[in-house]
Amino acid sequence: MASIQPPSPWHSRKNIPHSKGAVLLTFKKAKADAINNIGYIHGLQGNPDKQLKYYLQSLEIRKKINDKRGIAESLNNIGTIYDNQGNPDKALEYHLQSLEIQKEINNKHGIAYSLQNIGVIYGNQGNPDKALEYYLQSLEIRKEINDKYGIAYSLNNIGAIYSDQGNTDKVNPLKRDSLFNRALEYHLQSLEIQKEI
Repeated sequence: MASIQPPSPWHSRKNIPHSKGAVLLTFKKAKADAINNIGYIHGLQGNPDKQLKYYLQSLEIRKKINDKRGIAESLNNIGTIYDNQGNPDKALEYHLQSLEIQKEINNKHGIAYSLQNIGVIYGNQGNPDKALEYYLQSLEIRKEINDKYGIAYSLNNIGAIYSDQGNTDKVNPLKRDSLFNRALEYHLQSLEIQKEI
C-alpha cells in the first residue's frame, strides 16, 4: 500500500517571521498545512473524496507561495488517493511529479517516499521487476539517511515482491524455493529492524 506523508509541524522558533511579507507567507503556509491536515483526518475517517478535495486545495495554496516541499507532499498524497481509488495512471503521474520536486530540493526522505509509492503502483499493476527497481532505490536512500522505519518498510516490500514471484504455477520448483528464500531473508531483516524501533 502506498503511503500518505504525515502532516508536518510548522510551528517552531525558526519559523517565526520578522517582516510583514514573511508573516503573510507564514500565514499562507500554515493555512495550506491546516487544510492538508484536515484532508488527512478525512482520510483517517474513511472519506477519500473529502480527503482529495482538501489535498487539492492545499496544493493550490502551496503552488501560489512556491512551497516546493509542500507541493511535493501534496502531490504524493493526491497520488496515493488516486492509487487507492483504482486509478494507477493518474496516481503514477502525481507520484512522478512529486519525485521530480523532491529531487530538485534534495529531500531524501521525500524521495524515498515517492520511490516507494511508485514501486507500489508498479507492483499492483503486475510489474514486479519495475516495482523492485523502485523499492531498491528507496531502500538505498533510507539506509543513507538511517530511516529505520523506512528501511523496515522497504525490506518488507521487497520481500513481498519475491514472495509474489514465487507464488505462481509458472515458476519451476527450484526457482520457487529460491524466491521464497529471498522473500524470507528480506522479511526477517525487516522484522529485526522493527524490533529495534
